[in-house]
Amino acid sequence: MFRGFRPLVMLASFFAIASATARAADWASPRPVVFASQSGHHGFKVLPKSFEAASGVLFSVDAEGKDQVVWKSSLVNVPHQVFVSNDGN
Repeated sequence: MFRGFRPLVMLASFFAIASATARAADWASPRPVVFASQSGHHGFKVLPKSFEAASGVLFSVDAEGKDQVVWKSSLVNVPHQVFVSNDGN
């Protein structure tokens, strides 16, 4: 009974590992994204340089709809989510 079970487990393990490896290479390249505060007066731009690094720009929007940079810096990673408070802090 157990002699036929071991090859089946080995075969199932092989396919599980092979499929996990194939999915790891399917990630899309990071793209620029803008996150906005709930009020819409402030935003944060994430500009990816690679999978590991990006630059970030916190900005406010004036009455004419133009961006004014508040803060700009290099980021050590590429965030997938950013919370921007209504006052821009």
